[in-house]
Amino acid sequence: MAPQALRCPKISNASLRFGAQIIFGALLLASTAHADLPKAFFDEWENYKNFVAQTYGSEKFMEPKCIPRFYPASNRTKLLGTVVIWDGFTTCWQQSENLAEVLSNEGYHIIQPNHLGLASNEAFLTLANVPEYWALPDSAVAYSEQIALINKVVEKIPRDNHQLVVIGTSLGGAMALKQAAAFPFDKVVAMAPLLKVNRKADNDLRVRIARLASKFWPRVLDIDYGWGKVCEEERAVFDRPGPCRFQMKHFEAVRGVGEATRTIYRSLIPPEEAGKYLIVGVAGDTVVETPTIRQFAARQGIRYWELPEGVSHSVLSIYASTKRRPWWNCEVTLRIIDFLQGKDVVGHLRSTPAETSENAKCIWSYE
Repeated sequence: MAPQALRCPKISNASLRFGAQIIFGALLLASTAHADLPKAFFDEWENYKNFVAQTYGSEKFMEPKCIPRFYPASNRTKLLGTVVIWDGFTTCWQQSENLAEVLSNEGYHIIQPNHLGLASNEAFLTLANVPEYWALPDSAVAYSEQIALINKVVEKIPRDNHQLVVIGTSLGGAMALKQAAAFPFDKVVAMAPLLKVNRKADNDLRVRIARLASKFWPRVLDIDYGWGKVCEEERAVFDRPGPCRFQMKHFEAVRGVGEATRTIYRSLIPPEEAGKYLIVGVAGDTVVETPTIRQFAARQGIRYWELPEGVSHSVLSIYASTKRRPWWNCEVTLRIIDFLQGKDVVGHLRSTPAETSENAKCIWSYE
């Protein structure tokens, strides 16, 4: 069939005026979409993103899923505040994307800084001929510097009727606690915080020998390490970003973050501030020492909630099981929302796989 000229309908002046009103309204809405956050906030956020990007020379060499993300609140009718979310070691913001979306629907802006050294894409790795872990920090100091930069971002947020929250898991849990010691957040949630590495992992003979030898020959920590087959499967099945391999020196840096966090909290939290903390542990956690987390919470007099054995160390990670949304995911998320709203959350997980049912606040159905 030969192409034919299209006949456009005649548009009345009234229609033109109505269209202009729609366009003007849309532009006005866009210009005020984040009116609650000042320009200084976005300037500082861009400074942080540029700091991260300079490692790679340009964002074009960065894995898009590992570029630091600001996720604005989707619920503009009841804006509640801003939440900083720190994920686990070697994972990017996808690990907590379900939590971020639910909190956005509740009325929170979301800041997901990502940890340093995760964002090399395949093009960069090929061009530079470097391993995927090449940019990971090998010192706990780098993580402290990152926290300081994010604190500069949140400092620009007005405090009037605006709740500031920090949430973290594993390494991110230790980062959240460390950040809260330097900045007055309104609420702090640390899930399975990496305060101390699980003793069984530390009893690995190779780890023990390498750590002892590193006191005399630091380069022994350059030996390859990693998450192994599980991480590779997550990458293949779920398109998991972030490195699966790293070196022992990178994990020693993470261990240093936990040790530094415990040192900071040798001083007790003032009783009037204890109520803003929630610590979540996982029974039988194979990555971190849950008894240390439990004792930390008890000593500080802060809320502690222990999840039953079988819950993933990564808690709300979409990679936490063969199903992208494990059965405990929704209730834990809702309990966090309850805590942010001042409700009591201490106790045992009410649900089991057989008892769960869909909840309107959750953005997924149970599988």
